[in-house]
Amino acid sequence: MKKKFLKLNLVISIILSLGTSSLFAESGKSRDEIPTFIEHTPYTTTRVYYDTTYRELALKYYGDANDYMIIFNANVKRLGKSQNIRKHSEVIIPVTEKFRDQPEHLGWN
Repeated sequence: MKKKFLKLNLVISIILSLGTSSLFAESGKSRDEIPTFIEHTPYTTTRVYYDTTYRELALKYYGDANDYMIIFNANVKRLGKSQNIRKHSEVIIPVTEKFRDQPEHLGWN
């Protein structure tokens, strides 16, 4: 029973990773550039004061709108699967190698 369960988990993981790979391949990123979100990644939180999208946040925090899946994956359980983030929502921003500290001070109003 455990072996069947482990095989099922492996198959599901492969399918999900291939789906993410194809999503990024469509947006112009190669498989080597696909950002990953690891459960224990350090993060910061921010509260958005206007309706926004994950792409806008990725552009402000990482300098690349195509890295929006990092932020999306970190918040999908809290905010749902919608690409739009409603104002006054608290959003988790994982700290990666591309992370820009405090984009508010870089001209983001």
